[in-house]
Amino acid sequence: MNTRVYPLRTSSNLWKIKLYSKHICNEECKVAYIEDPISDDLSILFIVDNPQYDKELETCNYHNILNQSSIRLDYFDKNNPKTIDGDLLYTDQIVIPDKKISVNITFPLRESKKILIETNDPLGFSLKEIIFRIQQIYRWIYKREEETCTENDYIIINQCKCLEINRKEFILKGKDKKDKNDKKDEKEEDICPICLDEIDEKEGVYTECDHLFHIKCLSNWIDQKETCPTCRTNLYKCDCNSTYCTYTNYRCKVIPKEYRGVITQRNETDGIFKIYGYDKEDLILKSMIYNNLTKTLSLEIIG
Repeated sequence: MNTRVYPLRTSSNLWKIKLYSKHICNEECKVAYIEDPISDDLSILFIVDNPQYDKELETCNYHNILNQSSIRLDYFDKNNPKTIDGDLLYTDQIVIPDKKISVNITFPLRESKKILIETNDPLGFSLKEIIFRIQQIYRWIYKREEETCTENDYIIINQCKCLEINRKEFILKGKDKKDKNDKKDEKEEDICPICLDEIDEKEGVYTECDHLFHIKCLSNWIDQKETCPTCRTNLYKCDCNSTYCTYTNYRCKVIPKEYRGVITQRNETDGIFKIYGYDKEDLILKSMIYNNLTKTLSLEIIG
């Protein structure tokens, strides 16, 4: 195989440094996706067996083929460099033939920054060294951002625990039976408002709003609605008032992941870099572009 994936044309002003790996087959290779457009904004997606997947060899037609990949930056290991698809290739190859360069850091920063780095290798920066240096730069940036930003009060939104229970089962369990002496009209209360038949004691259930129904009738009703057939109030009552959300106050600089609730993105901070939306663990390096005139490396990073 031709290993000159990164031909250094020093006469050129710009060159792109891509990240390569070899495809390793996994469970996704066993299926294929077929889109059948119905209209301009509507399609049906069919998931079928991949006709190019060899079940005996457990490989697809891309197995062991060189392909462009990307790297989860914070998890990069210089001693065991990998992409999200497999081993990172050509790790020791020189990709920047300069000993001192600037790295332009823009994402996810409101205030971009250029960082000067230098290598001891007289030939310049190898692929694995430059990725390792980028990783260290980002770790420093996130640390400095948290040191220089201010604390703020945040409202944490969580899903209410009422979503975690079997609501139908809870409703059909009913509340404790009322004392018959409290009934104003025993005959009327012993008639199911849904089917209008009489209710035996063993087959009836009281709702939280004190209405009596056949368990079977109420069960069928709940499959369609969760409001009382008689008074239309919610059959399941919770402190969240059917919003299915709870709200708590939290004061901090960066909200820990385990406390973010339904909003999982990192809160924007007001430190020297003003980081927005992404933790350093979220950052994915896709490629780099080197400017040979300005000696500046630009990064293609997504979150």
